[in-house]
Amino acid sequence: MAIAVTVLGGGEKSFDTSGHLYLPITIAFTALVWFAISRHGKWLVWRPLVFLGQISYSLYLVHVVLGFAVIRWGVARGWSTIEGVSAAGLVSIIAATLLHYLVELPGGRWVRTALSPRQPPAMAA
Repeated sequence: MAIAVTVLGGGEKSFDTSGHLYLPITIAFTALVWFAISRHGKWLVWRPLVFLGQISYSLYLVHVVLGFAVIRWGVARGWSTIEGVSAAGLVSIIAATLLHYLVELPGGRWVRTALSPRQPPAMAA
């Protein structure tokens, strides 16, 4: 049902992308998910993919704002769009890595420590 609905297109929030584009993309991602969860998904443990999975939340947070800024900056200086997109990807991955290791992991440890049940002090015998 969900795949059939994509024939209608993306709507106003997706730059009015037609269903001619949305349907193949939806089918491709559906096939990718099926392939990943099948016995053929061993490629998912490839270290670069695991690393991207680890920094994925930080990458999600920074990629749009930082990425567009880098692309605009590069294109204004005569870069081609592909050079700008490549630089934006690299800068976004570097920033996400720093954010993950310097903020996300220490913050997670702090929260777990703060929320863990406290051990009562040992009684002297």
